[in-house]
Formats: sequence, C-alpha cells, structure tokens
Amino acid sequence: MKVVLLSIGVHKFNLFAQQQSNSETRNFLIGYYEHIENELPNDTWSVVKTIGDCVLLKCEAALTSERELVIKDLYWRISKKYTVAFNYRECEIELAAISIASYYCNDVFGKDVCNLFLKDENTFSLG
Repeated sequence: MKVVLLSIGVHKFNLFAQQQSNSETRNFLIGYYEHIENELPNDTWSVVKTIGDCVLLKCEAALTSERELVIKDLYWRISKKYTVAFNYRECEIELAAISIASYYCNDVFGKDVCNLFLKDENTFSLG
C-alpha cells in the first residue's frame, strides 16, 4: 500500500523539556498533540505514533503535487503556534504483527522510523 509518511518535530524540544518540570512538559505535549490532531486536513490523515515531540502521521495515498500543497498548508497552520520541522516521503508500508512501526521503505523491512527520514532524494523537508 502506498502511503505518505510525515514526521513532525519541535525545534530544540529536548533543551526546552530540560528547562521545564515534568508537568509543564506533559501539558505542553498534550496541547501540541491536540493542536496537530485538530489541524489534520481530512479523514485520510491519521496519527501512527508519538514519541515525545515527534509525531508520525500517515495518509493512505500516493504523494502528488496536490498532497504536497496539503502538507505545506498543514505546516503553515501548525508553525503559527509551534516552531516545527516536517519531513515527509512516499513509502510502501506493511503493518507487521509485531509492531505498527515496521515499515517497508526503500527495500528495507523494519527500517527505524528515525532513519526513515534521512536526507535523500525521496525525503522532503519544511522548517
């Protein structure tokens, strides 16, 4: 199945979190997650997983110029409130029974989500 995967992360989140209490960081993340979910463009986008400030989204469709405009619009709406970086790419995805985060991308099964967005000709970035 072709999907577009989008990773969103807050710039310098670790430094920010180290300067906050646990409850302040938790409250920040709750607001951040809610903001992203409220800004998702339509029901074709969904949250796959969250790890700290990193939110992984997927859209079950191919990456088209129209879909890129939707991503850029989402970036603009989220970046009005948070300083974020977006990385996105089209992948073939297999949801393995062992983990929802096991992806088939660039002919590598189970590729680490962090390595999924390494800078290459298939990864696009905003922010």
